Amino acid sequence: MNDTAKTGISYVNGPKGYGIVSKAFHWLIAALVIVQCIVGIYAHSLPVSLERLIVLARHKSVGMTIFALMLPRVAWILYSPPPKMPPSNYYILHSLGARIGHLLFYALLLSLPIVGWLSSSASNLTVSWFGLF
Repeated sequence: MNDTAKTGISYVNGPKGYGIVSKAFHWLIAALVIVQCIVGIYAHSLPVSLERLIVLARHKSVGMTIFALMLPRVAWILYSPPPKMPPSNYYILHSLGARIGHLLFYALLLSLPIVGWLSSSASNLTVSWFGLF
């Protein structure tokens, strides 16, 4: 008897649902995207000041964290593909829409941090990860 059978928790995606690794990536990145939006809106409302630079530095750090988490997330999807959608009258349209939506969202989650880094670098602004490197 394997661990999945004992605990009911699966690490990999199966035909009936997502595994715990996919769920952890999903919710961690979702939470960071929400934090990123809040920090970005707050920074935009601030006048040019030291506080704004500090908030923007945190914004950049969270962006780099999202990018760093997206790389293993994409690798995990290649290793453990998501479960198939259940058949319905609109199966082809739903499946195609879900696939295109996911691909576009993943492209944004990978490209926006790169664009932010390039923008900062072009403006001669430093980019560090929470002041560590």
